[in-house]
Amino acid sequence: MTSRWQPTLESTGCNACGSRKGRTLFAHDRHGLGLATDLCLRCGLLYLNPRPTAAAYADFYEHAYETYFPSRARLIAHQNIPADTALRRIEAYRELLPPGSRVLELGAGDGAFLRALATLPQVDAAGVEPSTLCHRICRELGGRIIANSLEDLPRPAAPYTHAAAFHVLEHCVNPVETLRALGAQLAEGGTLFVEVPNLRGHWRGLGMIHLAHPMMFLPDSLRYVVERAGFAVEKLEELETPLLECSLRVVARKQANVSAAPVAPDLASLESLFRQRLRWWRLDRCRYQVQGWFIALKEHYANHDHRGGRLRRRPSDQSSGRSRARSAGL
Repeated sequence: MTSRWQPTLESTGCNACGSRKGRTLFAHDRHGLGLATDLCLRCGLLYLNPRPTAAAYADFYEHAYETYFPSRARLIAHQNIPADTALRRIEAYRELLPPGSRVLELGAGDGAFLRALATLPQVDAAGVEPSTLCHRICRELGGRIIANSLEDLPRPAAPYTHAAAFHVLEHCVNPVETLRALGAQLAEGGTLFVEVPNLRGHWRGLGMIHLAHPMMFLPDSLRYVVERAGFAVEKLEELETPLLECSLRVVARKQANVSAAPVAPDLASLESLFRQRLRWWRLDRCRYQVQGWFIALKEHYANHDHRGGRLRRRPSDQSSGRSRARSAGL
């Protein structure tokens, strides 16, 4: 599976505080690409080191993401999962979204949260999403994607009142700059909603430690990143509720002159946590490899007719995107 795409790697330090003082907590990754997980000893951010370059990541998300992470397409195929997650978020943020709110979501995916926002009175919502597959499905289901990236965003008639980034920052090579760019679209005092995986949560195995997560967060390091980007944190929660397990949630406000102070992590407890949660990582890697082979084989047979001992390519359903969803393996 990994032979289809091989990244150019670079050595790095902490992209939150700039420190080069890190400790390796885990020297492997799910796909065997030689990506280690380092802990910043100054602010507690966890990051891949070495990691793919920014250009390699751009190529990865355009050409290889679904090959390495077929579960993403499976999630999109099961519309009830993102829809139920979006409804849970609406319930959590409803009181912070009065009539007249204008919401920009970064990493809108298939548009589930955008569609859920449409159920609130007089709330206007738009999204930014780089994935071609998600972009198409979002449009088909009635969501509004206005750009592939923050750099491509058209200038709004008026600043947005709210911005959201759900499980986006862990995919960014520079989360502080990403949040600053998102904040540039917000009015002063605008509200920011952020959710990311929680490395202090109840996770286990290589579901958290992999190529697509160049950044990983603890509560204190997430607070520091959000504050460095110019937001005052009003609420920070550790979530373990259904569909939002092992997540951190932040509600913050755009504010001038926010003070951001790094908090040194408890190295001994984190080393112990990683030893415990990654005890069976070799078996976990084998499981992901077998899953990848099975999905590739299933897609091969789903897209070819083998009757009569001859291979005949089956036509894909371009209008519904079913052939792409089938590649997920569910």
